[in-house]
Amino acid sequence: MADDANAGYTAQDVRFRAAKFRRPALPATLVTRSALHGRLTAGAGQRLTIVVGSAGAGKTVLLSSWAAERSPGVTAWLSCDKADANPVRFWAAFIEAPRTIAPGFGSDAADLLATDEVISADVVASVVNDAAKLPAGSAIVVDDFHLAAPVVSGDMSDLIERWPAQTVQLVLGSRADPPVRLDRWRMSGELCELRDRDLCFSLAESGDLLAKFGVSVSAADLALLHERSEGWAAALQMAALSLRDTTDPARALALNSHAIAEYFVAEVLDQQPPEVAQFMLDTSVLEELTADACTAVTGWENAAGLLRRIDADNLFLAALDEEQVTFRCHPLVRDALQGELRARDGARELALQLRAGEWFESAGESRRAARHFLAAHQADRALALVRDQLATSFLSDPGVPAPLDIETIDPATLIDVPDRLLALAADLLLSGDIARGSEYLDLLEHALPSAPPEPALAAQLAAARAVRSMQAGQAEQAVAEALAARAIEQRAQLTDEWAAILAVPLVRGYTWLEDLCAVEREGSTALAAPDLPEPVKLVMVPGARALARFEPGYLAEAAEAARDAEGAADRLGFSGHFFAVDYLRALAGLALEQRDLDTAEQLTERALTISIHRRPPLEFLGLLDRARIWAARGQVREALATVATADQLLASPSPVLRARADELQAELRLSLGDLRSPAGLARGLPAGRRELLLAKIALAAGDGHAALDHLRAPPGQATPRHALVRQLLLAAAAIERGDPAAAGIVGGALAAARHAGFLGTVVTTAPQLTSYLIEHAAQMHDDPFTAQLIAAAVDARATEPGTLQPPRALPEPLTAAELRVLKLLPTSTYPEMAATLDVSRNTIKSHLRSIYQKLGAASRSDAIERAIDLGLL
Repeated sequence: MADDANAGYTAQDVRFRAAKFRRPALPATLVTRSALHGRLTAGAGQRLTIVVGSAGAGKTVLLSSWAAERSPGVTAWLSCDKADANPVRFWAAFIEAPRTIAPGFGSDAADLLATDEVISADVVASVVNDAAKLPAGSAIVVDDFHLAAPVVSGDMSDLIERWPAQTVQLVLGSRADPPVRLDRWRMSGELCELRDRDLCFSLAESGDLLAKFGVSVSAADLALLHERSEGWAAALQMAALSLRDTTDPARALALNSHAIAEYFVAEVLDQQPPEVAQFMLDTSVLEELTADACTAVTGWENAAGLLRRIDADNLFLAALDEEQVTFRCHPLVRDALQGELRARDGARELALQLRAGEWFESAGESRRAARHFLAAHQADRALALVRDQLATSFLSDPGVPAPLDIETIDPATLIDVPDRLLALAADLLLSGDIARGSEYLDLLEHALPSAPPEPALAAQLAAARAVRSMQAGQAEQAVAEALAARAIEQRAQLTDEWAAILAVPLVRGYTWLEDLCAVEREGSTALAAPDLPEPVKLVMVPGARALARFEPGYLAEAAEAARDAEGAADRLGFSGHFFAVDYLRALAGLALEQRDLDTAEQLTERALTISIHRRPPLEFLGLLDRARIWAARGQVREALATVATADQLLASPSPVLRARADELQAELRLSLGDLRSPAGLARGLPAGRRELLLAKIALAAGDGHAALDHLRAPPGQATPRHALVRQLLLAAAAIERGDPAAAGIVGGALAAARHAGFLGTVVTTAPQLTSYLIEHAAQMHDDPFTAQLIAAAVDARATEPGTLQPPRALPEPLTAAELRVLKLLPTSTYPEMAATLDVSRNTIKSHLRSIYQKLGAASRSDAIERAIDLGLL
C-alpha cells in the first residue's frame, strides 16, 4: 500500500472546505443531456462508472446535472484538488464524502487511517463494509480524479475489486483514464464509460446551448459553428458569448481564438511535463500525427510513446484508425498550439514546416507537402507540386483537401508562369475557395495575349472554366466548357492528367440537366479510360448514375448503382468525399420514397455535411432534399424556410436547378392553401412539369374538370416518375369529379406504382387520392404493398398542414383494447384484426361499435379521419 507520500502529513491534520462535498451549482445556460444521464444511470450495478474527457468537455457539469436529477439523499460528491495528491488526504476526503448520505459512514476506517497513517487493507475493507450498508441505489461521485490518481490508484483498484456494486454506484470523473485495471472490468462487462466522443455536443445540443445564451443563428451557421468546434463544450460556450456581439459564427470563434488559446495553455499545456509540452508544440504543424511523421519532422525519437501518452491523457487527440496509429488534434487546440509555437520560436516553426514539406514530398504526398512548403514561405516548391499533382489531390485522396493558405503569395508574380497560376486557380476552385479561384482565373485570362494559347494551356484553361461553372451551379456552361477542353485535347492528342478532371463537370453537369443518356455515356467513357483514378470509376460514376436513374423514376436500377457506389466508397475510404454526395442523395431519395423519413434525413445530413460551404450546388440540392423530408413530416413552413436558404447559395444557377427550387416551393405553398403563388411559379417551369403543377393547383381549388384539361395533352417521352404522377393526378381528378370510373383509374395508377416500386409519390401527389386510399382500404387487395401503401397514406394524411395538432381528449377515452383495434383499422379486415389480436370476430365488432360511438363516426372512413384529426393515428 502507498505510504511514501504520507510523510509529514497525518489524518488528524486534514481539514476540508464544505464545498468539496457539494456538487457544483448548475449554470443558468445548462443544456440537459438526457441520453447521457440515462447511460450514467445504467451504470448502476456495474463495478465502476467512469467519465473521461479533455479539459472543457463538460464532465463536471454533466455529473452535477445527473446528481441533481437523482432522488434526494442518495448521492455523495467529492471534488478533488491538487492537495489530494497526498493519499492520506484523499482517503480522508473519500471517507468523509458519504457522510452526506449516512452521517456515521467510515468511522472505523477514519480511526484506522489516523492510527496507521497508511492506506492499509483494513482501511479498504472497512470502507467497503460501510458502503454495503448505504441505501440501495446510492452513488459516490469523485470528480477530477486525475489530480489524485498518480498516488491513490493502487488503493482505488483494491477498493473497486471489493466494491458492493449492487448497492452503491462508484463514479470517477477524470481527464485521463484512471489506472485502475479498466481492461479487466471492460472485458467482464462491469465498466460503464463515457468519453470525449460521448461528451461532444450534437448539432441540436449546440443550438440549444446558443439559445440558452440568447443567441439565434441560421441552420447553416449553426452547422459551421458545430463543425469548427466539433462539439467541444468550452469552445461552444466562448463562441456563444461572442455571438452576443456578432452574428458570424466563424468570426465568433476567431474572436475567441485568443481566449481559447489562453484557456488551453493555462489549463492544459502548462500542466504537462516539459518534454510532452514541447512535443505537442512541435507536432502542431502536422494535420495528422503518426510516429514516423512526428519523428521525421520534430526529431523526437520516442514519438510513438509520447503519442500514446498524450492520447491516454485525453489531451485532445482523436484516433483516425482502429489500430490507433494515426491521430488528429482538435482543430481549435491545434490552432492554439501553433500560435503558441509561433510566439515562442517563430524560426523553429518555419524549420518544422520545411522539414514536414520535405518528408511528405519524399513520401509521395504532394498536396500535404505543398501546404507545408507554403507555410515555410517556399511558394515555388509548393506551386510546382500543385501543378504536377492536381488531379491526384482531388480524385485519388479520400480526404478532400482544404483550400491552400496562399496569404504569402502575390498572384501578380505568377503571371509570367501561367501554368502555375492556372494550377493554383483550379486547385482553389476544386477545394471550394470559389471566390479566390475565380479571381486568379480572371487574372490569368486578362494577362494572356490575344493570340490563342498553346493547346495544353488552352485545354487546361477550358477545364478550369468548366470547374468554375460547375461550382456556380451553371450546368449547361460547365458541360459546354468541358466538351471544349476535351475537343482541344483530342485534336492535339494530349494525355496529361487534366483529362481526368473533365469527368467531374461532365458527369455531374449532365446529372443536373437530367440527361440520363448522357450520364450513362460519360460514365462508360470514364470507365474505359485506362488512367482514370479508381475512386472516379467506382464511386463517382456509379453514384452519378444512381442519382440520374432515381430522379426520372428508375428506382431499382438506382438502388443497385447506389449500393455499388456506397460499398466502394466504404472500401476506399471515400464516404466523406464529395464523390459520395450523389449516392447519398440517391439513397436518401429511395428511403423517402419508402416513407423511411429517419433514414432519409440521416443520409441527407451526411451529404450536407460534405457539401456545406465548399460545394454550393451540392449544398443547394441537399437543402431541397431536406425541405422535402421536413414537408413529409408536416413541417411545411420550416421546409419553405429551407428552400429560401437554398435560394441564397447560387447567384445565377442553371435554369434546371432554378426550376427544381421553384417547383418545390410551389408545392409547399399549395399545401398551405396558397393558390396564387404556385400559379406564378408554374410559369417558369418546363412544359411537362408546368402542366402537372397546374393540375395540382386546379385540384386544390376543387376543380377536377380544369385539372383534367391540364392533363389531356399526351406526355410524349415521359419518364416513369412523370408518367406515374400524371396517372395519379388523373385518378385524383376522377375522384374529385365523382367519375364512376374512378376506381378503375385508381387501380391502374396503383398497378403502375406497384410495378415501379413507388410509395411516397402515391400518397403525396394529391390529397384526394390519399383520402380515397384510406376510405377504401378494406376493399383493396390484401398484400404487403397495399398494407404499406395504406399505412403510408394514413401517415401522410396525419402530417398534412392543418392536421398536425396536439391530441385532444375525447369525452370518453378509448380503452387500451380499443386503441389496439383502432391501430389496425386502416389496413386490416375484421378477420385479420381478430387473428392479429387473438380474439373473436364478435369481440372486434363490439370494440368497433364502441370506437365509432366515442369518435362520433358513422363509417370506417369516418372513424379513420376522426382518429387522424385527434392524433390517435
